[in-house]
Amino acid sequence: MRLTYPIVLRHSEEGVAVARLALPGRWSQGDTEEEPVEEIQIAIRKYSEAAQQFLKEKPNSIIEI
Repeated sequence: MRLTYPIVLRHSEEGVAVARLALPGRWSQGDTEEEPVEEIQIAIRKYSEAAQQFLKEKPNSIIEI
């Protein structure tokens, strides 16, 4: 199964910034649209892999806040 993630592109005098707003801290920038989009894809993939690994491990405890 392949998931898709909407991203936001913002052009400025410095280049192009890309953000994945639902994943805080997941942003990148570059001179062209392709550069930050490729980097954000890598960041999202690594985030997803880390989250999946975290969920596989047995929790020490579960609390509600």
